[in-house]
Formats: sequence, structure tokens, C-alpha cells
Amino acid sequence: VLFYETKDTTELNRMAKDQLNALFETLSSAQKEDIIRLPVIDCSAAFWPFISVWKNKLMENAKIEGMDIYGDWDGSVKPLFSFQNKKTYLVIIDRNGTVCFFEEGQLPQSKIDLARSLLLSLL
Repeated sequence: VLFYETKDTTELNRMAKDQLNALFETLSSAQKEDIIRLPVIDCSAAFWPFISVWKNKLMENAKIEGMDIYGDWDGSVKPLFSFQNKKTYLVIIDRNGTVCFFEEGQLPQSKIDLARSLLLSLL
């Protein structure tokens, strides 16, 4: 489960992140091991004097979220999925590396429900 965000869009899908994290917490230990949750923040806009501020903020947010957060410092993740600047994405990739879910922007409840169902079906 990949969330790709910019510093300006990290709260846009807070409801989706909270609901998917809540689902994750209901799973067995074995099921949890089958899901990798990877929030990725586009940090390519950071420039030298402020990189340590960005890194500290990522570490703070990682503690709050209870998971590692990856900083895309050079923007190399964006072209892998054709992500656009200043947008947020939710991507679900199955065990075979197939993208099963790809949504841009703020997710309505119907899309969150679809993502939840898909995750359960992939277990």
C-alpha cells in the first residue's frame, strides 16, 4: 500500500489513511506480515538549508503514524508511476507487482471502501 504525497497534501487523505490503518490493526500477525505500508513524501522541493528540517519532520511524523516514512529526495519515485507534482496518490500493488488500485486526489468514501475490500481480497 503506497501513499504518495507532497508536504502540502499529507492531510488530504487523512480519512483514508486512518481507515486503512484501522483495518490493518484488525488483521492477524500473519496477515500484517503480508502487507507493506509505505507512505512516500515528495521531498524533491527541499533545498540544502532546510533539508534537516524536512528530515526531522519526517521522523516526527513516522513516530506519530507508527511506521517508516520514505522521503523521495530526488523525485525518482514520481516517474515510476507517472505521479504529478503537488498531487496525492493511493496505489495498491499485489504480490506479483501488479498495480491493482491507483487513485489520485482526495478519496471519497466509496474509493476508500473499494481499497479496503481489495486489500482483504489480496490476503
